Amino acid sequence: MEVLKPSLGQWQQWLQEKWQCVQVQECFSKCSSDQDKAVRSQVFEVFEDGGSEGTFAQCVFEDGSKYSGQWRDSMRHGTGVHVWPDGARYEGQWLEGVQHGRGVERWPDSSEYQGQYTAGSKSGAGKFEWADGSVYEGEFDANEIHGEGSYYWADGRRFQGQWVKFHMEGRGRHAWPDGRVYTGEYLQDLKHGRGLMKWPQGDTYDGSWACGKQHGIGTYTISKGESREGEWHHGKRLRWLLPGSPRNGEAVTPALSTKSTDVGVMDHGVNSRFDLVTISTFAHSEGHSPADV
Repeated sequence: MEVLKPSLGQWQQWLQEKWQCVQVQECFSKCSSDQDKAVRSQVFEVFEDGGSEGTFAQCVFEDGSKYSGQWRDSMRHGTGVHVWPDGARYEGQWLEGVQHGRGVERWPDSSEYQGQYTAGSKSGAGKFEWADGSVYEGEFDANEIHGEGSYYWADGRRFQGQWVKFHMEGRGRHAWPDGRVYTGEYLQDLKHGRGLMKWPQGDTYDGSWACGKQHGIGTYTISKGESREGEWHHGKRLRWLLPGSPRNGEAVTPALSTKSTDVGVMDHGVNSRFDLVTISTFAHSEGHSPADV
């Protein structure tokens, strides 16, 4: 596509013919039908190969932001770049005035999102990189981390699995820099349900979890391969179970030991990461609001 940029005199003549004005201030008052309420600083024709016509615009908005790109029916439509006064920038596809399709959004603190947009919000497959080095790559829905995806913390932790509205929820695999690995179910960022925890020294716990701790029946295996089944209550081992021992809901005999086998397995939680995400990180593009963070 060849863009034919007119001279200053040519586009002033175009403004006179189209809007009966030659000054930007005059044009703004005559653009009441413009849904974007943009000030046209330049508007001119674009001619594609084959002779079909399109429109290219450079606009200044009331908030001081600027747009340069394809334009249709007084709206951003096609491919274009929008830059906000604080330096935030979106470059990509637009549909009837809002981000829609593939795009890249960058913020002054060097945070960046690359991926899909739907009706003005981050939805679909995408990758978000924060200024501290943390990265999420996976599915988004209405500006939220939602669906299947992988999160890599700056401190070396990583989670690969299911997310519900910014929270680890469903099945996933969480690995820590010290060698701990948990594979199993999560609820609101905490181990909850069935899961297997492996410690660096080779010990494992395979069983029930609740609110981030061993809770219920599980099997503890030491590195030498010896296993024992036991019952835990909020991270504390109540007893070892012998063949034929009563399970949950049955009469419990006095505990053989109250020693905890919970070796620091409490979740760090994803919220500690998102506390660093400021409202400005999501607030620029259409469809965003503080509630999205």
